Amino acid sequence: VLIGRSFGHFLQDPRQFERQWPAFLRKSFEHGRTELVRHNGSRVVVNYTLAVDYLPGRHAMILCDITERVEAQHSAREMRSLYQHMADSIDEVFWLMDASTKRAVAVNRAYETVTGRSLESIENDPSSYEDLIYAGDRTRVLTKLEDAVHSGRFDEEFRIVRTDGEVRWVWAKASLARTADTAVRQLYGTAQDITARKLADAQVAQHLIAAEGARAEAECAGAEAEALRRATLALTQNLRMDAVLDTLLATLFQIVSYDHASVILTEEQDRLFVAREAPP
Repeated sequence: VLIGRSFGHFLQDPRQFERQWPAFLRKSFEHGRTELVRHNGSRVVVNYTLAVDYLPGRHAMILCDITERVEAQHSAREMRSLYQHMADSIDEVFWLMDASTKRAVAVNRAYETVTGRSLESIENDPSSYEDLIYAGDRTRVLTKLEDAVHSGRFDEEFRIVRTDGEVRWVWAKASLARTADTAVRQLYGTAQDITARKLADAQVAQHLIAAEGARAEAECAGAEAEALRRATLALTQNLRMDAVLDTLLATLFQIVSYDHASVILTEEQDRLFVAREAPP
């Protein structure tokens, strides 16, 4: 379809060819990319190479159809843009990490919200996320991250310290991304701020401890009351001194268990003597 026709016929704007042709003749050689229109109206993208007077009065042109490649690149850019838009719209931190160096490859906008640091900070220093980890948790987390390259699993809860000094809890999970030859390339995962849940769990634990203490106190008070009731009943039934003292010792043992106990009686002039012991 090219034979016998002007090349300008296949440009979207034929006048473009008329404007560029004199400049091409002066350059004698040109290489570039343009869009052509087929006879059926469809468009193709080509790389072209032009050479002037390769023979006297003859010019050479080489065209390479790269439409599929350009469309694939365009589709890939659209997918990356869509992915970035989706990633930036979620509250969880989404991250990619080089499995061999443990350097961050990419993070979404939530990184700034959770950590208080800018995206530029981790782009400039891909290992700076390590400094965010609370000192008491850092060794454990980094060890588990190293193990994840072999185990294929990372699932940890740990603390981070924001730039404003606030300590927060995060839950990070990750998996491995492998190539066709099974070589590990990247770790990909999420990190979620679970500070509110951790605080709620701590409050629940405190309430449970308080409730258990109150229950134990109530049980103890009930046991004391029951022991005193039985002691009172026994005293009313037998008022002999030996029986009264034995009942006091038995009641004391029910309230506070002991290995040895004594009942001390007083007389005038502050004299003390042991009236009863247990064991006898």
